[in-house]
Amino acid sequence: MKSNLQVMNEAFAVLKAGLVGTPITGGIYKVSRPDNSDKEDIIINALPGYKGDDGLFRCTFNVNIHVPDSEFLVDDKPESKPNFKRLKELTEAVLPLIDEKYNDSNVMLAVSQSLFPEPEIKQHYTNIRVEYISFENN
Repeated sequence: MKSNLQVMNEAFAVLKAGLVGTPITGGIYKVSRPDNSDKEDIIINALPGYKGDDGLFRCTFNVNIHVPDSEFLVDDKPESKPNFKRLKELTEAVLPLIDEKYNDSNVMLAVSQSLFPEPEIKQHYTNIRVEYISFENN
């Protein structure tokens, strides 16, 4: 049986290779991002995996795309709003790499995508939840 750490490593490798040349101000990380990061970061984490009654290993992993908010003045008062342009660009760069990806040993399917605020650090992140199914018997 695979471990959720192996799934996270596979997802990390896919994103690292697939996003070469994509401008991102931060980095791609497993589990958590650097403390106090004010950059665009992509974080991969995995929930516990399990072997189903059908003998297939399943694991859900998350890809969180963090983007600093856009800041501007409204009536001479600073405001921040989601940077929808960058959130969209980075989400559209990531999704084709992890959605409906099949090979001889596994499949990855993006099953949901949501936007979450992080007001205390003036950022938002897109969460993409991915189902991973392994056909290997290990």
